[in-house]
Amino acid sequence: MFITAALALGLLGLGSCGGGRKSAAADSSAMDSIVEAAAEAENEVLENRPVLTPDSLGPVKLGMLVTEIPQDFNGLYVSFTPEVTPDAQTFIFSGEKGEPLFSAYDFLEGKVDIISLLSPTLGASVGEKILHIGDSFRDVLALPGASSEWIAYDEGGLWYWKAGGLWFGVNEAGLDSSFAQELCNPARPPKAASMPESATIGYIGTGLPF
Repeated sequence: MFITAALALGLLGLGSCGGGRKSAAADSSAMDSIVEAAAEAENEVLENRPVLTPDSLGPVKLGMLVTEIPQDFNGLYVSFTPEVTPDAQTFIFSGEKGEPLFSAYDFLEGKVDIISLLSPTLGASVGEKILHIGDSFRDVLALPGASSEWIAYDEGGLWYWKAGGLWFGVNEAGLDSSFAQELCNPARPPKAASMPESATIGYIGTGLPF
């Protein structure tokens, strides 16, 4: 566990209550040092988290029995809960504050079929590049071998992209109408030149759950 900046400030306050006098400059310097150390520790925890690959995320691996998924994993998640639908069993993995981090899908065969990210704090590895939900979608288009594929569903469909064994989808929220129409046109994929700078990654997974 890392020491948060707020906790660090609280510890500093307790320490300064008991002893001799210190100059305001000394207090400020000490406070800056503690806050910086806390921030560095937090960043280190996030950087050291496992990243999504085409076959796993930490201890959760494609093809493993869902009964063998660890209930928690230090540095990645503290719990997971299943949600059952007629087509699949979905496991939502959560952090210390209950925040959803990633999901795993079991298409009712008792094994992990797909892993997908839910939080921008987790990354996905494609070669030497680490991508997150919320990153510019142009980063996906720039990946070596990135290709588009039309996915039909619910009397419609959408274009998705594949790169490095992972699937990527555009965040549809806030897209301008002209590009949104391109994204939903099965005749041809959107051109890279028409991808708005504001378009971001909305989905990252080892496959698609539909």
